[in-house]
Amino acid sequence: MKMKLWKKTQAKAKPKAKKSLAREWADAVMFAVIVSTIIRWATFEAYAIPSSSMEKSLLVGDHRL
Repeated sequence: MKMKLWKKTQAKAKPKAKKSLAREWADAVMFAVIVSTIIRWATFEAYAIPSSSMEKSLLVGDHRL
């Protein structure tokens, strides 16, 4: 018994069209922006110190990343 469920036949397989150089760069930049945004959102958050509750370690108005 031959199983051809997973194999594509030559008639159905379409050759992939080549991407232009501009399209490849646009895809790479978009991927980099999305990944860096997700990483920054998940790991870092900028805070401003509004009060003197942490005065021993941080001063009022300090910005921490």
